[in-house]
Amino acid sequence: TAWAALADNLLQTGDLDAADEAARRAGDLDPALAPPYALCAQLRVLRGKLDEAVAILDEGYRKTDSAALLGMLAQQSRHICDWTQWSAAWHALKPRIINGEDAGTPFALLCEDLTGAQLLEYTRTWANRRFGNAVAAGATAHPARDSGRVRIGYFSSDFQEHPVAFLIAEVLELHD
Repeated sequence: TAWAALADNLLQTGDLDAADEAARRAGDLDPALAPPYALCAQLRVLRGKLDEAVAILDEGYRKTDSAALLGMLAQQSRHICDWTQWSAAWHALKPRIINGEDAGTPFALLCEDLTGAQLLEYTRTWANRRFGNAVAAGATAHPARDSGRVRIGYFSSDFQEHPVAFLIAEVLELHD
């Protein structure tokens, strides 16, 4: 919905209070939509209110049966060490992942009970859904230089206003 899209944009720009209000409005308009629950939970996580995030995700999953919310619920339950909740969420989530449902980022599944082949298959499916059939660009040949120095290039979508950009800045500055 438009309210959920607005909430996501407000979250991305850092206006957490307005994002929370927009997400709540989206949820009020259609309680069967998963994105408002996910956004409200993300906002609680950003504010360090993990118990509230888990409660929102649990409610959202019960109302929507969303695999994505279930994935977030399993991850956040693990973060707060609620092993009973995590176990129930994981046992419901694992078969859905194996059947190809989208349960969120593969990174959150690295510590879960999946084989390497299952995780690879899920990751490929997830990436294809998210990015399409992207084709890697071919390497561009550059003439050799006589300096003998190795040239390194860095490419990431996280080099804008993202924590990775701030964390890698010193590394890049120290390269010689």
